[in-house]
Amino acid sequence: MSYTSLLFFIFVIALIFVYYIVPKSWQWKVLLIANIIFYASNGVIPLVFITATTLLTWFAALLLEKKDLCQSRELEGEPLSREEKNQIKVAYKRQKKGILIPVLLMVFGLLAYAKYTNFGIGIINGIAGVDMIQVQSIIVPLGISFYTFMSVGYILDIYWKKYPAEHNFFKYATFTTFFPHVVQGPIGRYNKLAPEFFKGRHYDFRQMVSGFELFLWGLFQKLVIADRLGIFVDNVFADYQNTGGGYFY
Repeated sequence: MSYTSLLFFIFVIALIFVYYIVPKSWQWKVLLIANIIFYASNGVIPLVFITATTLLTWFAALLLEKKDLCQSRELEGEPLSREEKNQIKVAYKRQKKGILIPVLLMVFGLLAYAKYTNFGIGIINGIAGVDMIQVQSIIVPLGISFYTFMSVGYILDIYWKKYPAEHNFFKYATFTTFFPHVVQGPIGRYNKLAPEFFKGRHYDFRQMVSGFELFLWGLFQKLVIADRLGIFVDNVFADYQNTGGGYFY
């Protein structure tokens, strides 16, 4: 579902209508459903990848938080010497790293597989001088770089105890699948976006007009400026070795 397509405009208008007619406690759920529909419209594979990343980081964050709670209970229990407290902290830090590192490897592994498998195959074949490995037909999941780094940022924040972990999987999924972010960015932080998702909103005509003005200005920059310049840029990259500055004159 392209941002510049008629289908996307219909999708957004329908989302806004439903979002404001449901009770405020249901608004974030409507947003989550819209996120899922947006991903599903681009195929099953993008939905599988983002679900895997969301599940991994959500569950790992809960485990990290549990380790912190267990550490606090031990430290606040019977009187302990400074050396004993340090030993407990070191032990729990090691356990937390044992959770964090494998999850980061798996999440970045999904990203690397989707985006860099064929790049790696090309390098191997280039070094060998023959096609030792066949290039794979891998469809890069929509927005995988953005939601991967958003999820990694979240789990690192929990590891560093910046804020509590989200226990509601569907609320966390609303954050990772938020479709306006995952395609164009910026990379959001959970503690900044979550309050905006879940506090509930009243319809505000002025804010709506302001939002559409901003959207239309961005659309103008994309269709009128960027896409027109893209015609020249694409031709240069297509034959960059034989293209000089004179191409633009």
